[in-house]
Amino acid sequence: MLPRKPPSARTLARLMSSPPDRLSPADAMLVTVVDQAFPMLAAARDLVDRCHSMLRSKSSTGLDPWLSDPVSSLLGAFASGIAADRQAV
Repeated sequence: MLPRKPPSARTLARLMSSPPDRLSPADAMLVTVVDQAFPMLAAARDLVDRCHSMLRSKSSTGLDPWLSDPVSSLLGAFASGIAADRQAV
């Protein structure tokens, strides 16, 4: 049996940004495998989820910890830009 074709970057991004309870069992398993294989992606996804939560609730109570967490992550430059323009945020 031949291995299945890997998902495109767009498909993977959609799966990783979808709520886990909305994924099919096969898609949930794929996300778990990606999380285990690429911990930096899993950490970035957690940071994005936390940012979305703050934006949806219109609350800045978690902003300070959020700004310090991504310093060495894939979202480091994004967080630095927000910190630099914190007055506007």
